[in-house]
Amino acid sequence: MSLKIRLKRIGKKKQPYYRLVVIDSRKPRDGAVLEQLGHYNPIEGKLRIDKPSTKIVKWLKSGAKPTEIAKSLLSKYGFYKWYEEYKRDENIEPLAPQTMVLPSKPKKDRKQKKEVGEEEKNKEKTEEKKIEEKPEEVTEKVTKKEVGGNKKTVNSEQLIVNSEEKSEEKEEEMVTTEDMEKQKIEEEKTIDNEKQEVKKKEEVGEEGKTEVRGSRLEVGKEEKNKEKTEKEITEGTEKEEEKKTEEPKE
Repeated sequence: MSLKIRLKRIGKKKQPYYRLVVIDSRKPRDGAVLEQLGHYNPIEGKLRIDKPSTKIVKWLKSGAKPTEIAKSLLSKYGFYKWYEEYKRDENIEPLAPQTMVLPSKPKKDRKQKKEVGEEEKNKEKTEEKKIEEKPEEVTEKVTKKEVGGNKKTVNSEQLIVNSEEKSEEKEEEMVTTEDMEKQKIEEEKTIDNEKQEVKKKEEVGEEGKTEVRGSRLEVGKEEKNKEKTEKEITEGTEKEEEKKTEEPKE
């Protein structure tokens, strides 16, 4: 069984009046009460505790949990200070039932409310002037079409700013896409140039190889021709010597 110490309203319309009660939290707002501890009149600021503090202690020990408002009222009654001392020494005299007038907050007069409202309006006007000074923001009003017979006026600042932001985003996207395309074209050009340079180098290398081969062949032919001529000369000399040797024998 979950218990609560809370306020229960019993006053008329626009005349609130409450009872400080112990009730089961599972029951409805105006359900049966287990025990009534006191009354609270917020209009007059009066708090009346009908039971001694020992009775409240029994309910707390049985598991009752006060709400925030009930806790604040009991603390103003002085219950919690007494309860701390009671924990140390249970023979302390309990707090007697009593009525007390709570300090009320000072109410604002109509003049003060008007002055506060005027100050807020002046602040809003100064902020609007600051906004008008900025070139990016525009303070104009756009009337939308009637929806259900009612015209709605909307500040066009947000619409214009949003449209400008969208256009800027689109321009940035276009710029980025153009930059990407340019980079791709430049990369393709560099790749083509590199390929052409490699081809030229290969062609130059092949031409050099063919020239070297041709020169080597020519040198080989010349060497062979020299060898032939040398052989012919040696053979001719040998034949002449043979003829010279053969002539005296006859």
